[in-house]
Amino acid sequence: MNQQSLYRYFSQWSVSFEQEIEVTVLKLWEIISMPGHLEKFHPYCKKNEAIKWPGLKSQDILTYLNGKTYKREILEWNTNESFSLLIGEIDGPKSFVKWEFIDNKKNTKVKITIYPHLLISWPIFLSYIPYKWYISPKLKSYLKAVLSGLKLYAEKAQVSKEDMQTSHPWFS
Repeated sequence: MNQQSLYRYFSQWSVSFEQEIEVTVLKLWEIISMPGHLEKFHPYCKKNEAIKWPGLKSQDILTYLNGKTYKREILEWNTNESFSLLIGEIDGPKSFVKWEFIDNKKNTKVKITIYPHLLISWPIFLSYIPYKWYISPKLKSYLKAVLSGLKLYAEKAQVSKEDMQTSHPWFS
């Protein structure tokens, strides 16, 4: 499935969060390019094992604090600009995720957008309320915690502690 098909397939619902981080895009890209990088800043990450990293067709395994194991597969890798991936349980449904980096010279704006697989097979009129009132707020708090951890690590070299922001019902 090509990138356009993925956007169409996952376009029913998406959740985004963005954070300004007071470092250069080069510094952020250096962090993202490290194998196992999620262990440095992801507050719900117990372990992040690189299978192949970095670049296009990279893969890694993310084990959350609650023991759930997800595989990430990189579909797009635009150095210092963006990358996109599929993530989900190894033999389960996958969600599409896009990371974008905007260089503002003084700082970098990082935006993550998730196109979740949850409710994707439901008709829009039935999925609207559960999406709007439950899934979207939970994903937004998750993205905020991840980007807050990245900000702390990038700006202060401080490794994120487990559940630093708050616990999460899906990943803690």
